[in-house]
Amino acid sequence: MNLNDVSEIVWKQCFEAKKNEKALVVFDQRTKEIADSLFKTGRKFCTVSKIETAKSRMHGSEPEKQVADAMFDSDIIVAPTFYSLTHTKAVHRSRKTGKARVITLPGIIKDMYLRAVPIDYKEMKQYAENICSKWKKKSLTIETESGTDLYIVTKGRKIELDSGLSTTPGMLNNLPAGEVELSPLEKKSEGKVIIDLTHPLKGKVKRPFEIKIENGEMVDCEDKELWKICSETKNGTNLAEFAVGTNPKAKIIGIMLEDEKRIKTSHIALGTSISLGGKVQSSMHLDCVFNKPTILADSEIIMKDGNPIQRIPRNRHFRFHSETEKN
Repeated sequence: MNLNDVSEIVWKQCFEAKKNEKALVVFDQRTKEIADSLFKTGRKFCTVSKIETAKSRMHGSEPEKQVADAMFDSDIIVAPTFYSLTHTKAVHRSRKTGKARVITLPGIIKDMYLRAVPIDYKEMKQYAENICSKWKKKSLTIETESGTDLYIVTKGRKIELDSGLSTTPGMLNNLPAGEVELSPLEKKSEGKVIIDLTHPLKGKVKRPFEIKIENGEMVDCEDKELWKICSETKNGTNLAEFAVGTNPKAKIIGIMLEDEKRIKTSHIALGTSISLGGKVQSSMHLDCVFNKPTILADSEIIMKDGNPIQRIPRNRHFRFHSETEKN
């Protein structure tokens, strides 16, 4: 497959774009090649325009007013940008008031786009829904062999499924897609997380580090750069998200967009939680990825070392476990 083949999948399958709809491609210079492909192929399916956003300094930073206004005026928004727009007020307003459906691709590169976007979305959704069904409890406990021991309260919180399919108004997804996520209840989480795969600022983790959580806030972090940024940002220490990856083609490459989607991994995020059904707004949303979680829903083990306890039927073309083991 080439770029245009994959871009057609985005418009046809992920958006189900229609002729009478108005779409917007938001990009920056580092993602221009993919944006140009999306713009070119999108014209086969709907009315498409594109707008460039200036370089941001952080995931979750707001775009310029003219970009936010153009987003609000669109039926479809696809945003291949270096820094993430996913958890911004601009995206939230476009979805909740403007009723746009959105797909963001923060940090996307060509190799990732070609490898991890063309997947069987129906099969991945089935796999993720199996996980979702087990999370509908009052709390989750997350443990790993490396020392993670985190308790989060989930009662009343909506479980989000990043299926890659933004086909109805208000939907928000990533591409590459593939995670089950929720925002823990504020002020209720306790424990520690050992981050051993991906750092939100540095890429692949060379030395695992501990994040300590008390009353739903990060109160200490062995990585002092991450601690400094979060502690100096309003609401930056809020435990905003817990999620697991569900994409069978995702690899750990040091880019958060793909790393957090890899099967057998989990991640937490710090900062804003509004876009996930939480109540905290911040100017940042930073994910941290760790490996092979064991998860208890209330007191029932539902995932062991990254593997769901109950495996779903799978056909011979879609091999979650074998794909992961090869990578």
